[in-house]
Amino acid sequence: MRVAAAHDTNPHLSAGEIVRRELYFTNLYRVLQASTYIGLAFSPWLGDLVQPQLPPLARWTSVVYVVLAVAMLLNTRRALPRLRAQLPVMVGIDVLAALLMIIAIPDAHTGIAGLLIVNLSAAAALLSLRAAFTLSGAASGALMLLSVFDVFAQNSPVRLLLEALLFAFTYIAAAWLNHTLGRQMRASEALAERRGLDLANLAQVNELIIKRMKTGVLLVDAGNHIHQMNESAWLLLGNPAASSATWAAWRRSCRGACTTGAIWGAWTKPPWRWPRACPRWCRASRAWPPTTTRTR
Repeated sequence: MRVAAAHDTNPHLSAGEIVRRELYFTNLYRVLQASTYIGLAFSPWLGDLVQPQLPPLARWTSVVYVVLAVAMLLNTRRALPRLRAQLPVMVGIDVLAALLMIIAIPDAHTGIAGLLIVNLSAAAALLSLRAAFTLSGAASGALMLLSVFDVFAQNSPVRLLLEALLFAFTYIAAAWLNHTLGRQMRASEALAERRGLDLANLAQVNELIIKRMKTGVLLVDAGNHIHQMNESAWLLLGNPAASSATWAAWRRSCRGACTTGAIWGAWTKPPWRWPRACPRWCRASRAWPPTTTRTR
């Protein structure tokens, strides 16, 4: 008795590749975000639109942040084993850099705060719900405290407080939504992988059963190429050479094997209605020559 061995596939490998891909694109976005900070701090063409209040702070923050962002991008694969510990640190660096840039360039506070939505959303898709809410809540609280200080200590417009409140709601909502989508996506990937593994194992079992059947089985495609043949069919066809593995080359041998009156054009009768002593023919589609041929 022969047993078909199932494929040994580790589901954590594919799941790790998915997480690595998501983390890579998150780090790539972080590099683009740091490049935006560099442009805000050093670009001479933005002088009419954005006036840095603390130019040295903006320059030092942008330079240090772009170095850290590039280091995170290059360290993507190494960060996977300790992702739950390192990802909150990465997001914390993002929030700190954004707060320092808002302090240094108050005119760009809306755009800088908006850039954090992607960082928090990507982290929420990879972390647990509690960690996602913790990070988004910390970013919201820091932004709210900074806005309260600007409004009451520096007589800034009250609309800054309202904008900070709206950004806080956006951070929390985006974290919850992306965590839910990430969890569903990983569940779908795992289910698809299990289904593919089941189909591969079933194909192995079917192939083993077909090879050991006493009934001759030929599997022919629309291009006259024989994809599968068991030992019984090979013996019934007169032991043809394997080099001529086409339906056109073996059709004459197959006609000779059909001595009980199988009509080549009569494909309307189901194979199970043929007598047991007669050859059986069936096809899986309307294409000629037949896609599937069984002979006995």
